[in-house]
Amino acid sequence: MKLSQLEIPEDLQDKHRFAPLGPANGVVKNQILGLNSARLYNLGLRADYEPFSEDKFAQIKNEYRMAGELDSLRDNTAYGYIAKRSA
Repeated sequence: MKLSQLEIPEDLQDKHRFAPLGPANGVVKNQILGLNSARLYNLGLRADYEPFSEDKFAQIKNEYRMAGELDSLRDNTAYGYIAKRSA
């Protein structure tokens, strides 16, 4: 979903007298989707952060990939409907 598509449905706007959220880069959507979280976690919006370093698992995975062994392993991705196993 694009940010410009995020909107309160018209029937709820009419029923509860909600105002539209506004443009994709407007104040309301910025507050909802980022600025509030940044404030809670004390993140400076204009700060230059260093790139995240890889954790130990990412380093091990990269070593496997460089050795060519990762391609032969399964990726643990589940496709389609996953049924619950019965006991």
